[in-house]
Amino acid sequence: HKKPEGAFSKKELQQAKGHPDWLRSQRKSLKHIPIQALIVSPTIRIDQTAQPHAGGLNYISTNAIREFSNKVSKELVTLRTRFSGKEYGAVKDELKVFIKQARLDYETIKALFNEPLLKT
Repeated sequence: HKKPEGAFSKKELQQAKGHPDWLRSQRKSLKHIPIQALIVSPTIRIDQTAQPHAGGLNYISTNAIREFSNKVSKELVTLRTRFSGKEYGAVKDELKVFIKQARLDYETIKALFNEPLLKT
């Protein structure tokens, strides 16, 4: 568990990069599935000696996770109230629009978790 004032070490970044390979070795069914290592931490600081090992890793702050979780929780209450008791087929298009406007869609979530650790 990294503190906000801490920095990622070379060992930590190498370990994070190895997780997708380890997972594929443990679960053969994932062999051809793209897996991206994601660092979740309150800090984005990288030790100088670790800089060369930061490429290819993604990052999200613990604060961003908390904010997104709160947003999802709030929007789900609205969604449930708005669509409760209605048949999916009858509200499917309206539901899709609501999800997109609330920024709970796939592209928004993908972008949230696809920020590179190393900014160029």
